Amino acid sequence: MQSHYVLLGRNNFRFINWDKSHARSHRAGSVRYYPTGYIVIKKPGYYFVYNQMFYAESKTHEMTHFTFINNHKVLESVASFVNASNKYNTKFQAGVFRLTNGDSISVSGVSKKKYRMKPETTFFGAFLLFPN
Repeated sequence: MQSHYVLLGRNNFRFINWDKSHARSHRAGSVRYYPTGYIVIKKPGYYFVYNQMFYAESKTHEMTHFTFINNHKVLESVASFVNASNKYNTKFQAGVFRLTNGDSISVSGVSKKKYRMKPETTFFGAFLLFPN
């Protein structure tokens, strides 16, 4: 089984090896996905950047993930679970950003055990809205 994260610090890690079966345009369009967990911009403009994480955790009280552009946090999602029987949740993040050629986008988390990396529920992407 492929690893789905790379450790960045004591508790932080970047998600990698995203399922690309639904993202053929990432190879030929205005962005390029890399197995290291980055999307790199190939054409400047305004981009819709999005991701969703599926959480399945009942031992931690906080579920968090972040979106980074050029290793700077631009989006953060924080939630808590209600109780052990209500431990499943999805958190969606999205925003429009002006990006230039070579900018990178990634998603990070704080506890690798709480995320479920299924392409139907956990995904990450970006698409060009308006060229610059």
